[in-house]
Amino acid sequence: MATACAVRAEDSIYTVNVVVDVTRPSSLEAKEDALIQGPQQAFQKLLKRLSLTEASIKNLKEFSSDRIQDYIKSFSVKNEQHSHVRYMATMIFDFDAQKIQGVLEKHQISFSEIGMLRLVVLPILIKDGHLILWDEDDNFWYKTWLSLGESKEDLHIVCPLGDLEDQILCPLQDIAHLEKSMLKGLKDRYKCDDVLLTILSLDTDPSKNGFRGYVRYLPFALKDLKDTHGMGPFSLPEEGRDSVLNPLRDKILSEIEEQWISVHAKDTKANRAIQFKVMSNTAEEWQESSKKIKNLSMIKEVTIHSMSRKETMLWVSFKGEFNALKEKLLEEGFKVDVRDSLVVLFLEKEHP
Repeated sequence: MATACAVRAEDSIYTVNVVVDVTRPSSLEAKEDALIQGPQQAFQKLLKRLSLTEASIKNLKEFSSDRIQDYIKSFSVKNEQHSHVRYMATMIFDFDAQKIQGVLEKHQISFSEIGMLRLVVLPILIKDGHLILWDEDDNFWYKTWLSLGESKEDLHIVCPLGDLEDQILCPLQDIAHLEKSMLKGLKDRYKCDDVLLTILSLDTDPSKNGFRGYVRYLPFALKDLKDTHGMGPFSLPEEGRDSVLNPLRDKILSEIEEQWISVHAKDTKANRAIQFKVMSNTAEEWQESSKKIKNLSMIKEVTIHSMSRKETMLWVSFKGEFNALKEKLLEEGFKVDVRDSLVVLFLEKEHP
């Protein structure tokens, strides 16, 4: 039986995984360089999670490259591989949240934390109308998710063990009989935030010696079983399954991650803070956009970080939920595009 992806109790915003791959004249030199690059890459990923830009911290001596070690509480390595000239590994850094927050608060720099979503995946394969779930030999959709590997930046996917306990918790024989109690059992067992229900439906396509099918997925299954999304149909030949399935899996994860970030961005302080990029073609357009943003009752403070001819980077501090702020912006005529922790705005009347 396959092993589930590890669920680490200590996973948090301040625990960062990076993959290093360095080639040098010798493996020893490659490893030495990797041990220098790893902390720097991890620290940059952490800063992105905190929605910090290079401009906002460029003058902080505390965050210079030679001081990064001061903020690392612990460090571990896994999946280590090397040849005569190459070194590859996954490095896991646990950063000291109090020290980092202390520096930011000392310099009055706003920051926001985006929580890591933990999802246990339920990969259901429906092949010619026959549901396959816990049969590992036949459910290659499960194998695809099992091979997911490292978590994405703000998303941790856990594949169930598929053992007797899972089969008792979710004895699913027909998709119509899926109940929330089954999903809740899996969620509780694997200590996750929710269940990612993903269904690969395949029908034999004799003309192409393979299958045609589609993927349905439900990012937050315990909230609403009716809110399904779909992709397809697509051709799936027997050969080259991974080349077809993996991009679909990656697309699903990207969409889930974007949705999670846009809904669950949260600040460590009383007010929330998020980074805006405001697009404008003229000074008058920027002035109108700025006025509309500042006049919103939810907005507490607006700080300009940088400005060019066509775009302005802002830190916006606000009260309440991000979704409510987004609705207010839409009402004011803005188009709102959420990209990771960055919110891009422009007035729709000027930019169709």
